[in-house]
Amino acid sequence: STPPPTPVSPRPAASARAFARPTEHLVLAARALRTALTADGPEARETAVADARRVIWSGRPHTAWAAVAAARVLTLADDTATALDHLQRIVADSAEREELWAESHAASVRALVLLDAGRATEAAEAASAASRLADAEGATGGNPLATIALARALVARGDLDRAQEALRRIDGRRLEDCFWAHHHHLTALALVERGRGRPEQALRLLERCGTSLEAAGVGNPVFTLWWLHSTELLMLLDRPGEAAQRAEHGQELAERWLTPRSMGLGLLARSMVAGPSDRVELLTESARVLARSSDRHAHALAELHLGTELLRRSDRGAHPRLRTALATAARCGLGSVADQARRALRSAADRHAPAVLSQAERPVAELAAAGKSNRAIADTLCLTARTVEYHLTNVYRKLGVTGRAGLTKWFAAHPSQPASARALGDAS
Repeated sequence: STPPPTPVSPRPAASARAFARPTEHLVLAARALRTALTADGPEARETAVADARRVIWSGRPHTAWAAVAAARVLTLADDTATALDHLQRIVADSAEREELWAESHAASVRALVLLDAGRATEAAEAASAASRLADAEGATGGNPLATIALARALVARGDLDRAQEALRRIDGRRLEDCFWAHHHHLTALALVERGRGRPEQALRLLERCGTSLEAAGVGNPVFTLWWLHSTELLMLLDRPGEAAQRAEHGQELAERWLTPRSMGLGLLARSMVAGPSDRVELLTESARVLARSSDRHAHALAELHLGTELLRRSDRGAHPRLRTALATAARCGLGSVADQARRALRSAADRHAPAVLSQAERPVAELAAAGKSNRAIADTLCLTARTVEYHLTNVYRKLGVTGRAGLTKWFAAHPSQPASARALGDAS
């Protein structure tokens, strides 16, 4: 029978009870992973995490499989920092013992954990290292999990060509018996198809993934996120009824595995199918909850969707949301989200910035952008230098720029705006 869950706590003292049998850590790791994947009830997370931590802090040597399984459980439970620290130790210990398979396996899972955290650049580097280890070992066909992790990271970075090239390396391999690799492979293929503008093909792959997981009894909402991606695709394909059912299914899964990540993603899916009156509220809450999770990718997406929705409503609150999305995505190497945020910010500037400059501020801004000094602007417009300085301070604040260099760049990026600065400069 399953023991009562133990509180999640830091590493216990060295005097904690050791395992009675050498194989107990294998049994405990398998149980923790099964509990986490099935997510059968609100207490499942605490039970799985308690078992995983007992494996990690047992003080006994154990197989790479058991150690990595425990790290996977902690990742699903949104304890990414502990999982990554543990996986790094497994990689180092395996390297010291010259166990290439174990080292490559742990490095592959570490790449997937980094990917779940939205750290695409680091995930790509870790996956490449794992692939090199598999090649050094001489494994037939390399390490599919490392290749899949690399492809997923490349998609997140916006490099679809290299992602597709990576996936071709495992074409023809039967992965159905490799639970983790098989479902992540289907998700990777789907994300490439979506990026290529083929939503129907992407949706078929995600449905196949979801059907397979359901048949296996897997109900963890943060494993592959097939339901979130398919909700978005169903809306794109103008199938709102099915999308709403999929979002509701995701919410039900999230409520069985209560973490900031799962709940934030459930809110994000619901926002995709919500009406205009509820969308901003759902996105605001999703961004707030995801900010407390380990998933930087999902947080950036929530901020992007919220900023885009506010922009659609001509709400000034769009700018800080889009800037948060851009900063988070750029820091984590999430090129696709960063590009979308940049385009939205340019659209926001095109739509709003000209209107916010008053008739008094606009000529001052144009002359400053043309390189004129405050004194020259004052003489040209018959103003005092103090008035020019006042107007420029307001202009910098409204346009979100710093100094004349930023102002010049802003006007260069908005060629449709009045070009009187050049004419006035010539006249002076």
